[in-house]
Amino acid sequence: MEPIYTEVTVMNESGCNTLTNRYIDGQCTWFRGNGSICEVAHYLMGMLHGENVVYQSDGTVKSYDYYYLGNKLNKS
Repeated sequence: MEPIYTEVTVMNESGCNTLTNRYIDGQCTWFRGNGSICEVAHYLMGMLHGENVVYQSDGTVKSYDYYYLGNKLNKS
């Protein structure tokens, strides 16, 4: 399965780079506008691979799923 290439802009620091035609690899933490964690996901060659935890705005776990090369192995 080929990764889907997309444009990603990382906005954690001033002067950050825009990644074009690249894929996410490793752990990625997504934040809401207020700074709280929204999602922690693991990627391999741009595909979800490993744990994927989505959090509600109060910090409790909304869903927990496990992926293997982009395919969900369990349902939350």
